[in-house]
Amino acid sequence: MRSRPGADMKKGRRAPFADGEARRVGQWAAVVLMSHARRRFPGATLQFD
Repeated sequence: MRSRPGADMKKGRRAPFADGEARRVGQWAAVVLMSHARRRFPGATLQFD
Protein backbone atom coordinates (compact mmCIF):
# COMPACT_ATOMS: atom_id res chain seq x y z
CA MET A 1 0.00 0.00 0.00
CA ARG A 2 1.42 3.33 -1.03
CA SER A 3 0.41 6.64 0.48
CA ARG A 4 -0.20 9.71 -1.64
CA PRO A 5 3.11 11.55 -2.12
CA GLY A 6 1.56 15.02 -2.05
CA ALA A 7 0.13 14.90 1.45
CA ASP A 8 3.21 13.22 2.90
CA MET A 9 5.57 15.73 1.35
CA LYS A 10 3.57 18.67 2.67
CA LYS A 11 3.67 17.24 6.18
CA GLY A 12 7.33 16.30 5.90
CA ARG A 13 8.37 19.77 4.82
CA ARG A 14 6.64 21.38 7.76
CA ALA A 15 7.79 18.97 10.45
CA PRO A 16 9.69 15.78 9.62
CA PHE A 17 8.60 12.99 11.94
CA ALA A 18 9.88 9.54 12.86
CA ASP A 19 9.25 6.54 10.61
CA GLY A 20 7.11 4.88 13.28
CA GLU A 21 4.86 7.91 13.56
CA ALA A 22 4.49 8.13 9.78
CA ARG A 23 3.44 4.49 9.71
CA ARG A 24 0.91 5.07 12.49
CA VAL A 25 -0.56 8.06 10.63
CA GLY A 26 -0.70 6.00 7.45
CA GLN A 27 -2.54 3.18 9.18
CA TRP A 28 -4.99 5.64 10.74
CA ALA A 29 -5.62 7.25 7.36
CA ALA A 30 -6.21 3.85 5.78
CA VAL A 31 -8.71 2.90 8.49
CA VAL A 32 -10.56 6.19 8.08
CA LEU A 33 -10.65 5.87 4.28
CA MET A 34 -11.90 2.30 4.46
CA SER A 35 -14.65 3.14 6.95
CA HIS A 36 -15.78 6.09 4.83
CA ALA A 37 -15.76 3.95 1.70
CA ARG A 38 -17.79 1.22 3.43
CA ARG A 39 -20.35 3.77 4.51
CA ARG A 40 -20.63 5.36 1.07
CA PHE A 41 -20.28 2.23 -1.06
CA PRO A 42 -21.63 -0.84 0.77
CA GLY A 43 -20.10 -4.04 -0.53
CA ALA A 44 -17.29 -2.28 -2.36
CA THR A 45 -13.76 -3.57 -1.94
CA LEU A 46 -10.94 -1.07 -2.04
CA GLN A 47 -7.56 -2.19 -3.28
CA PHE A 48 -4.39 -0.33 -2.37
CA ASP A 49 -1.45 -1.31 -4.54
